[in-house]
Amino acid sequence: MLIACTTAGGAAFALDAPIDPWAEADWQLPLAGLQRSAVRSVKLVEQTMLQSPGGPAQAASIRESHLVFDGDGRVERVDMRVDSRGERSQGFSLAYVWSGSRLLRIDEAGASRPYLQREYDAAGRLKVERKRVGAVERRIEIAYDAAGREAERVTVEGSYRRRESRRYHGN
Repeated sequence: MLIACTTAGGAAFALDAPIDPWAEADWQLPLAGLQRSAVRSVKLVEQTMLQSPGGPAQAASIRESHLVFDGDGRVERVDMRVDSRGERSQGFSLAYVWSGSRLLRIDEAGASRPYLQREYDAAGRLKVERKRVGAVERRIEIAYDAAGREAERVTVEGSYRRRESRRYHGN
């Protein structure tokens, strides 16, 4: 299935891989009306146009995203390419590794370490996520309270560290 989209303005496309495109806001419109269990492949072509006053519209950038799904609607592979006028083309190819319904990692073709890697606790909740952001690794660690609710989230990215704590109170 091919979906084409054109937008005006000069916003650049971010090269970021979807984790679950069926649930992510950026993918809601392109996947609207499709059934998760029936779709095996989607190719989305987005074009950003620039128009100077009185001049014709010209393509500023084009992003092509090709998503391949397994029989359960989980992403198996993503190929993305961005061509921006006056800049070098960028692209990547990713392979998704699942264990049941849990995403374990996303491997990038030609990279020495995973694009994304996840660890889960005994209850199946996300415990640690590592994501490559350029040359830096973003690490998120999550702790849960006795009721299974998120109690703490620590994010480390380079020298940046943020700690979020949550407390729950009954009425």
